[in-house]
Amino acid sequence: MTSVFISYAHADKDLKERFVVHLSALKRQRLIDVWHDGMLIPGEHLDSAIEAQLAAADLVILLVSADFIYSDYCFQKEMQRAFARAKHGHCKVVAVLLKPCDWRELPIDEDSQLGDFVALPKDGKPVAQWPHEEGLHSAVEGIKRLITGPVPRPPKRDDSSPTRRAAKEMFVRDVWLTDAIWRVFLGTWNLPPYVDRAPEGKSENQRLYDLVTDEFRQAAFDGYLPIWAKRSNSSLWEVVPPEFWKDCQISYLTAHREEPTKLSAETWSPSRAAQQTNEWREFMTSKMAVDGYQWPPVPSGYSERRSSAPPVPRPSSQIGEHVLAACPICKTPAELLPKLGDAEGFQCPVHERFRVSGTVLEIPALRNASERKWEKAWKRAKARQSDMIAMIRSGDFA
Repeated sequence: MTSVFISYAHADKDLKERFVVHLSALKRQRLIDVWHDGMLIPGEHLDSAIEAQLAAADLVILLVSADFIYSDYCFQKEMQRAFARAKHGHCKVVAVLLKPCDWRELPIDEDSQLGDFVALPKDGKPVAQWPHEEGLHSAVEGIKRLITGPVPRPPKRDDSSPTRRAAKEMFVRDVWLTDAIWRVFLGTWNLPPYVDRAPEGKSENQRLYDLVTDEFRQAAFDGYLPIWAKRSNSSLWEVVPPEFWKDCQISYLTAHREEPTKLSAETWSPSRAAQQTNEWREFMTSKMAVDGYQWPPVPSGYSERRSSAPPVPRPSSQIGEHVLAACPICKTPAELLPKLGDAEGFQCPVHERFRVSGTVLEIPALRNASERKWEKAWKRAKARQSDMIAMIRSGDFA
């Protein structure tokens, strides 16, 4: 992740704030971490704090305007210090032009001027001269290219590869990948409602985890399972190249979501935590390919036991140091909190910490209510107990 230092004149504070908003797209992609002096903590020493952040920055962004040039602090301290570090290869510096000003001949050192460097937005047109914040968007696009490097030209389509040939000649894109995962896990295409799909016990949670992150990934990488998806910037379906799965896997958490289009992929590495990748979205596959592949066998009689057994309100498993259970609201795997009386507690990545009264879990009509009704009940409980852990009660479903 690239650490970013923003240098600006306080007279341009409003434009700086809008620029930071546009940078949030790169923050959410985990490409950058931003700092500016508006983030100073009360009591911090101004000069030493700014100097420390400037010395640690990988990228220094200069928001250039007449006010920036007028400010001795911006021009002499921050800009000159940034270019001195850049000269020794310790950081990169880019100028973002906010307003029209005479910036090109500003001296950096004895041999160079600011105009010797390419400025943003595109063509050096100041942000203030673009309509509808398009200048800020252009500047952020340029910063992303600076951080990630040029986008490589896609290789020529090779329809001779086994996966592409199979996808074109034999298989049809006809089922969501999420449903295919549950078919392999349960052993049938006759899938029960999502509320009844949660794995029961440690071994079943582990079996589903291995299917999602290992078996499907290996089948796709080997070319036996064609997977179609849309690129993040396109509405067209394409076959995901098998090479993609060398460094990526299906996200186990999103496989539990009721909406199949929410399935996503994440980077895989044995040495660091997985991170979501937004290169592909809306994964689909072929029923014929799924049925023709040799998957690990479903335990004998598993589907029959699932269909005949009464619902279990507390299915859980041990993964790492946490006991997991399906969140009753969104069915996402959630950490199980210690019980409080007859109430179950959940730590869900979507709905945070909340509890469900034993009465709700004992009444099938409430326990098996739709996600929409659970969501409304959770919001009512949260509004009632805003300063405490929300407790969902039977009355919240009314």
